[in-house]
Amino acid sequence: MQGAGRVQRSQAGNGVFDGRPADECGLGSPFSMTVSIPAVPAQSGTTGYGYDYGQTANPALSRSQLTGETTTRSGGSTAASAFDGGTANGPGNPTTLADHSGVFNADNQNVANNFAYDGNGNRGYLPASGRANTYDPENRLVNYYSGAGTFAYGGDGQQAYLQNIGGQRTYFVYDGDQAVLNLYTDGGVIHTTTFGANGLLSDHTTYDVSRFYTFDLSGNTCQSLTSAGTPNYTHLVSAFGFSRSSGQDLYDGMGAQFGYRDENTGFFYLLGHRFYDAQFGQFMTRDPLGYGGGVNLYGYVGNNPVNESDTEGLQAPAPVFNPGGPEPQPGQGYPS
Repeated sequence: MQGAGRVQRSQAGNGVFDGRPADECGLGSPFSMTVSIPAVPAQSGTTGYGYDYGQTANPALSRSQLTGETTTRSGGSTAASAFDGGTANGPGNPTTLADHSGVFNADNQNVANNFAYDGNGNRGYLPASGRANTYDPENRLVNYYSGAGTFAYGGDGQQAYLQNIGGQRTYFVYDGDQAVLNLYTDGGVIHTTTFGANGLLSDHTTYDVSRFYTFDLSGNTCQSLTSAGTPNYTHLVSAFGFSRSSGQDLYDGMGAQFGYRDENTGFFYLLGHRFYDAQFGQFMTRDPLGYGGGVNLYGYVGNNPVNESDTEGLQAPAPVFNPGGPEPQPGQGYPS
């Protein structure tokens, strides 16, 4: 442990998480993660993280946003990130995220790649492209242009069912915020999902197929295992959610330990009430909490996905680091 109760080093069964000393990283953000997967040695290795704190010439720019990620896993790779906004409370839109670039308007909407938005701020595509996302009156995604299917929601805002392009529906039953049971239209069980005190444990289908999951220390799926411990697949997922492996099931990627679901849309994850786009590091719709969740209505965890998660799509960003400045109030960032 480090001062102020910050974790400096954490170890789990399949990896180690190291954090910078508190005087180097005001929020204790981890600077490296080492993962050991004996069954798939190529997926073992260390991932290092860099942040934009420590700018003593202009402390207002020290925000603890993730600016670099380098890994030796899966052959090795490096990804850089950059964000706009010249102050600690600026918008922080991801202008560069690995090999993707974003262009943002005054409403913090990404208008690159022919993205367009409706009057409620929901992201679709330009009509000229012939493709568009559609939303219900509550600004929830009901159809994705790729043809992945149709989504519907209950009165609590949680997803009620997913209908595939063949018309077959999968209904979801929840325990609190987590979907624990998937049903056919006639009530037949498709599979059950088990969560424990630390998150997702397993998934069991009616075909007597069980999947048990292991995670890295950011909650991203490392492996799916059979009941005998044999790997079904092994994954490497970047901090912002880009998967370097092919998808396999609902919980095959980013934040699966916390209940994030990949619903056959490519790089979109359902985080409770909103879909998150892992390619561009933003939500597709505005924050239902409005500006109470921060100045950027599309932002994800203050651009610090190594240190933060958002299981409901409603979390306010963590306080940014402003050395020597006043302490933040609960739910607020440091003033610039």
